[in-house]
This record gives sequence, structure tokens and C-alpha cells, in this order.
Amino acid sequence: MKKIITAINNPNLNEKLKQENNLEIICKDIQYKEAILEILLENKNVDILIINNDLPGEIQTEKLLNEIKVINNKIKIIFILEKENKKIEENLKKLNINNIYYNSEINIKKLIKIINEENNSNNKIKKEVKELNEIISKNNKIKKEKTNKIITLFGPSNVGKTITIINIAKILENKYKKILIIDFDLNKPNINNFLGIKKTIKNNFVKINNLENIKNNLNKLLIKYNKKIEIISGLKNYFNNQINNIEKINLNIFEIFKYLKNIYDFILIDIGTENKKEINNILIKNSDLNFLLIEGNLIGINKAKILINNLYDKNNFNLIINKKDKYCVDLKILNIIFENKNKIQIVKYNKYFSNLINKNFKNIYLNKKINLEKIYKNIINKIII
Repeated sequence: MKKIITAINNPNLNEKLKQENNLEIICKDIQYKEAILEILLENKNVDILIINNDLPGEIQTEKLLNEIKVINNKIKIIFILEKENKKIEENLKKLNINNIYYNSEINIKKLIKIINEENNSNNKIKKEVKELNEIISKNNKIKKEKTNKIITLFGPSNVGKTITIINIAKILENKYKKILIIDFDLNKPNINNFLGIKKTIKNNFVKINNLENIKNNLNKLLIKYNKKIEIISGLKNYFNNQINNIEKINLNIFEIFKYLKNIYDFILIDIGTENKKEINNILIKNSDLNFLLIEGNLIGINKAKILINNLYDKNNFNLIINKKDKYCVDLKILNIIFENKNKIQIVKYNKYFSNLINKNFKNIYLNKKINLEKIYKNIINKIII
């Protein structure tokens, strides 16, 4: 029900409006300008004010309208002129008063029609705003899902980083269009072997010492695994040769990552255990999400602690217990050991991984007994948030 105030110097119209069931007339017809402000101060939720230009009062009309908007900036004003006056109409429109009518055309039916049209207009606007908010919400959801993140995995040797990276990529390709895997093991890159790819990158001749080089030589660096997943491997020569210029490497990686994020939905980085610690720290620093992969036994824990000691930021990672079995150290104890602030992610031991990897890695994805999405559910949820 709309709340209405009339200040039209016409008590009869005011009384007739009171008879309408869908309208709430706040008070009697107001007889002078200053009284409008007094009533609005007591009733700040008024929806519509109907005012006549010839209403008596000391306050100037322009000042009155401005003060009304200060009290209630949502109020809709229907302005009635005694006769046509272009100058007044122009001034009113400058004050954003667009509902202007002449006294000669106003009667109860006309006034109710104007009010109802105003209601319909408001409802239409509300509907349009609601639809717009739904579209924005939907787009925000899509943007939230399409995060364009760089994710690193690091951990001791033979813990299963490469297998984990590949499995995550295989899950992400179901929802996203472009995934890049970078094998950043500068000493023993082997991701192409896991995937059965014979082609290797001859990047001895590709200098990636700045952003322009990466743009110009990206096709030479890439190995296409399938329509959605691409790989970069074997970056040893450049980065190991530049190890004495850490600032340059840091700047290059920052620029390269920023450029690649505009191309790929996700960039997954397999960090080599034997890399120089300076390079690994730069990779972790410039990534959006970092996972430390360990085995939950005493040997695995000791190896992981050595790696963590080499980190500049010892809290910038999420812990994954890989190949968890019944001999794994209790998770509460692991939380204490690693002072982990994030929830520990678990990947249980799966005999099919061991058997199939030794025979043919590609067969993993053909085996119906292996549900990758279920196995890596919590990790994927962490990635796409």
C-alpha cells in the first residue's frame, strides 16, 4: 500500500483519495509549503507527494523541493501547475521532477491513474533491477568459477607430484577450456614421459629472458597433449644460467605468469625438488595457490620439513597427504608438526594408480574403477574457489 501526502489546496480530492483501498493518505490536505516538511519529518516513509505550485508559503519552491529530497530522497513527486509555464517546467525537470500536470486536467480518476502508473513504473523498475541483479549474480558466479589461477605443487622426490598434477588437469578439463602444465623440474623434467609424449622442447635456442620472448616463442615452447591441455617442459638452460640474477628471474616470472593467466584458465606448475631454492621460492611467491605434497610417514615428514626450512614464507602452502594408508601419522599430530593453518587435504592410497602407471599411464583414465573427481574432490574445491 502506497503512502501519500497531498498538498494541492483541494481537500475534496484528498478525501476522495482516502476512499481508495490501495492508498494510505497520511493526513489532511496540506495548506502551506512549510507544513510539508513538518509532516515528512514525522513520516519519512512516504512514497508519493502531490503538490500544487500555487500552495502558499514563505519558502521558495526550489528550496522546498531540495529539502524534501534531503528528508526522503526516494519520494516520488507529482507536481500540479495552475496553468502552462515553460520556465517553471524547465526548472522542475532540472530538479528531476518529471511528473508535471495542469490543474485543469486533474480530477480524481486522472489522479488515481497517475498514481497507479507510478506504481506500475516502480514495479517495472524493481523487476528490471531484480533481473539485472540475477544476471550480475550469474556472471559473478561464472567469474568466480573462471578464476585464472596459477597453482604450484612441490614436495619430496617420488611423492607423486607429477601424477597429482596430471590428474588435477584431467579433472579441470571437464569444466574449463584451457589448461597449461609447466614442468618446472629444471634437472629431471619427466612429465612428457608420464603422458607418453615423445616430442621434447628444444628450448636451448629459445631465450625467455623477457615478456616479448615468451610471446614470440610460446608456440615453440608448447607441447599439445589434447585440445584443452598444453605442456611446457625442460626450462633448465635459461633459469639455471640466470641463477645469479634473482631479481631478473623474479621480474620475468611475474610478467610471464601475468601474460599466461590471460590465455589459460589454470596453470599447474610441477616444482622440481632439486631446483635452486631461490627459483622455487619465486615460483611459490608468484602463484595464487601452493600445495605441499607429502607422504604421511616419518620419512616423508622429515623430507617435507627440510623443504619447508628452505621456504621464505613458511605458511604459504596447503598440505596434501598423498597415498594415505593405515600407517599414516594421525592428522592431528601432522597439524601440530607443520603448524598448518589450512585444512589438510587427503589423497588415499589407490592400488590402481601403482599398477596402471607401471603399465600405461593413459589407461588410468579408461579405468571405470578410478573416479578422479571423487579422489581429488576437496583439492579441486580448494582450487576453484
